[in-house]
Amino acid sequence: MSNKLSKDEVIDIIVKETDYTRDEIEEKIRETVEMMDNMVNEEGAAYVVANHLNVVIHFDKSSDLLRINQLIPGQSNITIIGRLSKIFQARNFNRKDGSTGKVQNLELIDATGNIRVVLWDNATNLIKEKNLSVGKVIRLIGGNTKLGLNNTTELSIGSQGTISEVVNYDKNDYPEVKHSDLISIGDISTSNQEVSIRGKIMDIQPIYEFSRENSTGRVMSTNVKDVTQEIRVVFWNEQCEIGLKLKINDVIEITDVRVSENKNGYLELIYNSHSQLKMVDDPTLASLSGSISREINQLSEISEDMDFVSFKGKILTIQEKKEFNRNGESSYLQNIMVKDNTRNIRITLWGNKTDDLTEFKEGDFIRIINGQPKISSYSGELEISCGSRSSIEKIPAFDITSTSDVVLSQIDIPMSGVNIKVKVEKIFETREFTRDDGSTVTVLNISVVDKEGNRGKIAAWDDNISKLSDINEGDAILIENSKIKPSSEYDPEISINPYSTIQIIDVDEVVPIFQTADKLTDNIIYQNVTLDELQTNMYVKVKGTIVKAFNPFIYDSCKKCNKKVDMNGLQFNCAEHGEVEVNKNMILTIVLDDSSTTCNLKFFGRQAEKLLGMSAKEAKDLIDRLQDDLAPITKSDISMKDIMIEGKVNYDEHRDQLEIQVRNVELISLYEDTNSILDQYDF
Repeated sequence: MSNKLSKDEVIDIIVKETDYTRDEIEEKIRETVEMMDNMVNEEGAAYVVANHLNVVIHFDKSSDLLRINQLIPGQSNITIIGRLSKIFQARNFNRKDGSTGKVQNLELIDATGNIRVVLWDNATNLIKEKNLSVGKVIRLIGGNTKLGLNNTTELSIGSQGTISEVVNYDKNDYPEVKHSDLISIGDISTSNQEVSIRGKIMDIQPIYEFSRENSTGRVMSTNVKDVTQEIRVVFWNEQCEIGLKLKINDVIEITDVRVSENKNGYLELIYNSHSQLKMVDDPTLASLSGSISREINQLSEISEDMDFVSFKGKILTIQEKKEFNRNGESSYLQNIMVKDNTRNIRITLWGNKTDDLTEFKEGDFIRIINGQPKISSYSGELEISCGSRSSIEKIPAFDITSTSDVVLSQIDIPMSGVNIKVKVEKIFETREFTRDDGSTVTVLNISVVDKEGNRGKIAAWDDNISKLSDINEGDAILIENSKIKPSSEYDPEISINPYSTIQIIDVDEVVPIFQTADKLTDNIIYQNVTLDELQTNMYVKVKGTIVKAFNPFIYDSCKKCNKKVDMNGLQFNCAEHGEVEVNKNMILTIVLDDSSTTCNLKFFGRQAEKLLGMSAKEAKDLIDRLQDDLAPITKSDISMKDIMIEGKVNYDEHRDQLEIQVRNVELISLYEDTNSILDQYDF
């Protein structure tokens, strides 16, 4: 039999201990029932009102205290005591009505079992307000149960619920939190969800701040090593405050960290809101030294999937030290450019590591120890980050008389300090335009072709234009120390910088038998393959059937350079040529099936028009007239057509798949091809 007080008894207590009248309290109870969408009855709402008016109801007399194994879906106004075993990060979400909500999950245990607790909206603030943490015993009042994940009972606490810490309790009723198993780092695998480890901190990477859709975030990491291996531990957002308290050479134990696989396929550990960290005394771990770093013979061997690398090179440039603020504290960064026989690479030194550069000068030969490769969020280039774990030492000079050349098909990320040989196709007029900040810049563009027949573009800005003053159309040139960046829609761009040099060379070094760029392109050898045999940068000839076509992307492009333009009032502005006249241009993506697999094919400009049998302008007019983005597809009736294409295989990072950029397309009949083969045989 329940020993809860009735609604009237609770109202009597509230009237006695406050200045509110019975009618006012009745009204608050009705408002509470309505606010909680009738999830509680008036009796339960009376307890909620009492709590909000700071009126203490003696719970041992007013409510039944349930154990976790007594909870079933459909109960309301529950009071329960349990030990916090996990606290997950709160997160925001969008409701169907457009409003924003907030939710946070907890895990609660007692001697009878465990249960997931979900805090909603204002209730998510209670953890911080009450200074609650994993291991504390708490009382939850005003909870409701429902069927949750994996058909288990879960407890919800809304804005009318309360949470408080319990100090006096029977330890047998609320066992200590059991952590995940302590495991050697070398034994961690993807089969582990959460683990606990001990290790020595080998380095600490600084906090990196980034922007998300409607907010900003922070992340930092440290590398922890035991006698078996080393692993990266990552701290996100609020957890960064824990990471900032760590020092290199600390020996720590971290419990309940989540095992994750990063984008490069390496395992790492994510510090959760329910993880715990403490210093430990372990002489074996404390004596560990050194690090797991890969020795690199040539800079061209470095890739972003490597953890730490050591290599040698020659300092080309040393830039000025820059000061920045992080969490109200000043720190420093400094960039240098290092070169060997294969390429250049930028190195960023952080914090006190910038002091190491005072003894070096441009032209010195150095060895970088324990640098960390990463893709720059600013330039998209591969660069080396040197933190507290890294070191630099001076070494004897070695031969850097030549540097390997690249071809445009090798450029899949921006690369600096590379050499390339190209033949000049066309030199455009120098253009001047005004930036948004009011400054004026000048640019010169030159279209070129490399020895594989791939087209590219040279871009030189302001003072660097003079480096190209002696170049004529038809010349073959060697460009040293250039930066080349790829493009998914246009030709790769070769940037001339202050360190670039340009030399006219024998045209036979670029084109063995002098021929035009068109002939070069025509002479590319396309391999007959099936779609399941595709590899990046292959030139292929493929036959198949169009099984799907997407809405064509139609845009305004500059008549001079064919690049997409922006609309400014009634004028079209090209980034290179200023105000220009425009053409309609089109990009078309289809899915081809050749019975081995399917693949996305991308058609640009003339090839898209050829496949559709209409110009980009005609396609745009058709869309506008019929108010149907798919009209060019349906009217041209290309679905289920058989085609033969020639093109280059590219890797689409966004979709994580291969695609073919089409250079030529022909309609064919696979049925006729099959019959012609069968005619050669007697049956």
